[in-house]
Amino acid sequence: NYFDFTIPYSDSITVRNLLEMRSGMGNYSFDSKFMQDIDSNPLTKWDPKTLIQYGVESENTPAYPPDTKFEYNNGNYILLGIFIEQITDNTFADEVSERIIKPLALTNTSVPSDPSMPAPYAHGYIYDDENNELLDASTATDPSWGWAAGSINSTASDLLTWVKALVDGTLVSSTMQQERMTMQEADIEDFTVFYGLGIYSDNEAIGHGGNYSNFYTAYAFRYKNYDFATLVNGKLQQTGESVHVPARSVFWNAAQAIGLDGQ
Repeated sequence: NYFDFTIPYSDSITVRNLLEMRSGMGNYSFDSKFMQDIDSNPLTKWDPKTLIQYGVESENTPAYPPDTKFEYNNGNYILLGIFIEQITDNTFADEVSERIIKPLALTNTSVPSDPSMPAPYAHGYIYDDENNELLDASTATDPSWGWAAGSINSTASDLLTWVKALVDGTLVSSTMQQERMTMQEADIEDFTVFYGLGIYSDNEAIGHGGNYSNFYTAYAFRYKNYDFATLVNGKLQQTGESVHVPARSVFWNAAQAIGLDGQ
């Protein structure tokens, strides 16, 4: 009764499907209408239900039966964020703070409520080809568009602490960690990984990467008993490469630089 619209296959989508990116839901991030609307009004404060509705009503990213294939879809974690708030009767931001930020003492990590980018966070930049100048795009888009799918401010140091807890299972039971680490082959844009419950293996490196608005990219992984957190805060030009590539490339270059055989 929470939604005033019907999510296709909702009677068979499981929480595991959502965590594994195998729900089959329409993908709002790539919905043509959503992309047009966010480009026109980038500072819109998005309601999570509205984001899900874009995916449900999407004509260019239609739904398909769950657990039939992997598709990286932010809508999965938006829906999980809604579940968290409905079950706990608390905000997603407060639950992240109480369950992750405070226990791990992540002093420079927060769930933003607006697009401001205060110190110590690095600003993100894009290159304006038409005017031949570098633009600070950090505050150009309201973070609510990504919400529970990863709109979190952090630093390299805090990410390093987080990836240790993620891979070690510090904040969950051993049974839950075993479930988390059960992985299936998956394609993330232009490279193949093995994806579990919010974690994946990239050529034996374990962790997670991501991007924000195609100019912030991050890669936090453990590889051969070394923990890495790499951040890239700019995209100089439209190269056609995956938005994950910059931070991922830095990670693998760093691994090789310290003598680890890498990808």
